[in-house]
Amino acid sequence: MKKLFILAFLLFATHSNVPAQLSKQEMRNDLEVFATTLPQKHLNLFAKLDKKDFEKKISTLNARIDSLDEESFFIELFQIIKAVGDEHTRLFPNQSNYQLPIVFSVFKEGCFVTESTRPELLYGKLTAINGISMKEILRRYKKIINDENPSYFNISLPRYLNNTFILKGLGITSTKDSVVCSFSDGKGDTIVTTLKPDPKAKRIKAPAYSQLEAFKNAGIYGQHYDAAHNSLYVYYHSCRNDKERPFGTFMQELFDTIARRSPQKLIIDLRYNGGGNSSILDPLIDSLQNNYLAREQSLYVLIGKQTFSSALLNAMSLKKKCHAILVGEPTAGTVNHYGETRTFKLPCSHATVTYSTKYFETWKGHDGALHPDKAIAASAEDFKRGHDTVLEYIYRL
Repeated sequence: MKKLFILAFLLFATHSNVPAQLSKQEMRNDLEVFATTLPQKHLNLFAKLDKKDFEKKISTLNARIDSLDEESFFIELFQIIKAVGDEHTRLFPNQSNYQLPIVFSVFKEGCFVTESTRPELLYGKLTAINGISMKEILRRYKKIINDENPSYFNISLPRYLNNTFILKGLGITSTKDSVVCSFSDGKGDTIVTTLKPDPKAKRIKAPAYSQLEAFKNAGIYGQHYDAAHNSLYVYYHSCRNDKERPFGTFMQELFDTIARRSPQKLIIDLRYNGGGNSSILDPLIDSLQNNYLAREQSLYVLIGKQTFSSALLNAMSLKKKCHAILVGEPTAGTVNHYGETRTFKLPCSHATVTYSTKYFETWKGHDGALHPDKAIAASAEDFKRGHDTVLEYIYRL
């Protein structure tokens, strides 16, 4: 009896971190809270989706719950969120236990491994999962991720592509326990391997290709003067104020460098900035308006797929007020958008729903991403070789 008790305890301990499947009633409870709370809290949930269509989707899903498992239920919720058409209104299931020990990034050539527990997979191009081609996988993910803006889709895809909970919901795998992935190594060979969820695994990062990584441990914002090109590079990772080094202090240091070095070019990198508080950068923008750098061919702002929300607003302000030249890729965020998000949780699954409380119209009549003046797409080949082609382009000017 004692041995049986120990065995039972070990089995419970092994599986205790795996969430239990939601019951049909729990799904209905979550759906009811989702359907009533989201329209109440969102500033204007029905800006793009007709209220009757929203109610019909909810009713249809409720009628189908008996035939759905938990994964399929959440895929249906994702589709409703997509139909809302608000980039800040999103759904985050509480399913981190099903994260594979691998990270993907989308480049112009496809989807590549940029972090993994296995070095031989780094730089590998994902070609199939469980024998399903990437073309078909992308088609299925476009059911749940907004793809009107390709940058938004490409930056969102990796967040869901390495999770077996989502993969199972989309019918790409029949089990959450493992998947078989196929990779092209770029030399004509294919690597086929089985991956199992392991969210705590220590992953190896592929060598970086941009100055973001060079300064990644130096704080939210910082500067670097390049004497060879007489250029001053500023990185701004997040629209936040560093309490240990307030933005006002950094700004003073920056203008001290400008006065001392008289750089020919000022480069502000917003490529990896996902937003926050747009007003943090306002004092810098205001000061630059009267600076010699606020003229054509002197101020460059780097934007990309990860430039989102407040960072996008900052990029637009720099362009409008300081004559900045935008270089890089179209942004994930749209120019006019709902934002300033809040959250609520679904009671049974504990999934998080974000919703917008404010509308930002910064460019009347303009819809879609903010596009660069000079487009330079992120390349997997450049990534492998450690080339930052955006900065190299500016340095050559």
